[in-house]
Amino acid sequence: MNTLTVFDKYLEQAPSHSELKTWLYMMHHATQQLDEWGVPRNLQANQIGYDIELVLIAYDVGLGTIELNNINLPEGYDPHTVASINSLAERRPIETIESYLAQQGSTRFSIAHIPPTGEYIRLINEELPDMDTSALDILGAPYIGLNRDTAPNMNYFGFPRGYASLGGHVLREPVGNVIQADKIPLYALRELKRISDSEYTELPPAVRQHIPADVYAAEVPHLAVKGANAGKVAYTENATKGDNDVQSVMKPGKYIRRVMKNADINDQELKDMVAEMQSASRVEIRTTRDPEEARWVYMNGPDSCMAHGEDRFGDTFDENDTWRHPMEALFFEDGSGGVELVYALANNGRPAARVLTNAEVNTYPSVYGADWMPAARAILEEWLTENGYMQCPNALANLPIPLIRLNTPGKILCPYIDSNNLGVDVNHSTDELTIGGPFEADYDDGYIDLHSNHIECHNCGDRFDEDDMTFVDSVDEHVCDSCIEDDYVDALDEDGSVELHRDCDCEHLDHDVSVQTSCGILRISHITDRTTDTELEQVGLCRDHSGTVEEQDDCMMVDDIEEWVLTDHIETGNNIPEAVDPDAEFVVLHDHCIVSIRDAIYAEELGGWVHEDDIDNETERPYSVLHHPDDLRTAELVEADDAA
Repeated sequence: MNTLTVFDKYLEQAPSHSELKTWLYMMHHATQQLDEWGVPRNLQANQIGYDIELVLIAYDVGLGTIELNNINLPEGYDPHTVASINSLAERRPIETIESYLAQQGSTRFSIAHIPPTGEYIRLINEELPDMDTSALDILGAPYIGLNRDTAPNMNYFGFPRGYASLGGHVLREPVGNVIQADKIPLYALRELKRISDSEYTELPPAVRQHIPADVYAAEVPHLAVKGANAGKVAYTENATKGDNDVQSVMKPGKYIRRVMKNADINDQELKDMVAEMQSASRVEIRTTRDPEEARWVYMNGPDSCMAHGEDRFGDTFDENDTWRHPMEALFFEDGSGGVELVYALANNGRPAARVLTNAEVNTYPSVYGADWMPAARAILEEWLTENGYMQCPNALANLPIPLIRLNTPGKILCPYIDSNNLGVDVNHSTDELTIGGPFEADYDDGYIDLHSNHIECHNCGDRFDEDDMTFVDSVDEHVCDSCIEDDYVDALDEDGSVELHRDCDCEHLDHDVSVQTSCGILRISHITDRTTDTELEQVGLCRDHSGTVEEQDDCMMVDDIEEWVLTDHIETGNNIPEAVDPDAEFVVLHDHCIVSIRDAIYAEELGGWVHEDDIDNETERPYSVLHHPDDLRTAELVEADDAA
């Protein structure tokens, strides 16, 4: 079975001969168009690492207006689309390719990720005679400087082709710890990425650097840390297992002898390597509720915002002028309380991973691990799972912690509390704090200040600097900017003013209307629920017969129903029924009254409309032809004497 290599993947992602030929024709066409317009331009051929990139630059806007995807291609050129770099998210339907190798912008058209082979360079010279390719080198198989910790920066799973590039990771000559790209199996990218993402535990540097580069690329050895295999070397035994994502394990001494058989390593060096690998994969899990032990763990263990000492937290001296670490604020001196610290102690005597837990319900917010021993985090997480702990962002909420006053009045010792800084509430009567409250400690302070100008948001309950808040008259409280944006709107109140109100207390209008206020004419889209129709009319608005708020200038009062009606819905009375606007609901009668159009009849002899109730009583003047809007029926009426 021939497994794919990094170089195979690179060539697979590169433009095909047909694609490049078409795109070169497009670039030549764009060059000619710019020349016709008199737009200064430049053609460039750049070699970046192992890639060739061709660029057409227009020194003025206009290149983006050339419809490259719609030009007529000569015979022998297959259609291949170009993606717009101005708005990939809103690209035109014609741009359906899953590749951004060829990109067109307002001042730039580029073709990237071209392998520097003789075939490709000849094609460039044929299609773009103006392009200077003299600086391009025809390279053989590229050499990659093999980083033993991370994968080459090349996508492995399902990304657009334009991002798959050997680029700057290529060395033109084999120098030092490098390997040819066609000797690195593709599955090695997956395995190396797992090491860089800390899914795998890397071998100690003293061991890693002695493994031949080609062996390391093929097997990607790392430490097994779980179960019976802990302390052994996990590796990819062969290409078939690599393609199927299957790893084998071997005792460290046996693996070292196998891969370093040609190295000059004595028995003592071998023992030291084995001991270092075993040490790197073994930790002791400890728990504590002691504030001093917790301080030691944080100051000597994994890095985080709280993993600092007096250099960062220089103002956390208590009332006895004793320096206190902010994390001490989570633990009572007698060991009571529900917050418990669980940590993994490595063989070198340092905490390699830690987690705060709610021991009352067995939950935790987040686990921290040291970069120098990523295995410890995996071991600690496995311990948490085996002991019934569940991950929960608000795991520590509602737990009591001690209130430790500092030597500055109003300041209380408090750390940043996972997750997302839960903050605390203060109970002065019990000298305790409760996790989950409005007072939040900055990650670089280690305390809360009850005397600061931070005040509580009426809406969300969080505390903010007063300068960053808005006083809302409608609730007579301060509200934070975020809540203003999410939950408040400018709305017309019953007193005719436009102020901020809670969105849930307002009516959202069908469309914006203009209203006269003391501040001038304003456009509004909300009114408060308590604003009456009478109050609307006082500011030039009204609620029409359908319940919609409109401007009075756009409406008429219809006495027949004693309600406002949009002028657009009233027929003026001059049109015959066939010409009446179908949206008209009311009509102006011959006597200037306004009634529902369903109650009106058009009289041709009058050239106007009359109320249908008036027809029976009409004896003085006969109307010979009448129309009713329902069915445009015609009736002949005669004088009363003739009717008798």
